[in-house]
Amino acid sequence: MKKKIYIIGNLSKHITPEIQDSFLLTKLELLRIGFDVINPIENLNEKSTINYRIKIRNIKQLAECDAVYLMPCAILDRSKNLELSIALDLNLLVINGTLNLR
Repeated sequence: MKKKIYIIGNLSKHITPEIQDSFLLTKLELLRIGFDVINPIENLNEKSTINYRIKIRNIKQLAECDAVYLMPCAILDRSKNLELSIALDLNLLVINGTLNLR
């Protein structure tokens, strides 16, 4: 059975095409090496904005994972500390995104 991994990255209030591309490329690489990937950007509404319901859905998905992938941009985003804190509290494997996946 594949390990489920959640991508932690910089999700600001409004998601740009560049951010979407970064998350998509990360997802594709994680799929390539054998993970079942949870990409939180896929929970966005049609306006590409983050709201309370989306944040709750993301945290629920995170709690069901075996690991998290910490993108380099997540270090710059203070709100991601909550996701990382939850992952650590749940004893999930944390993969440092500064490492090259290839």
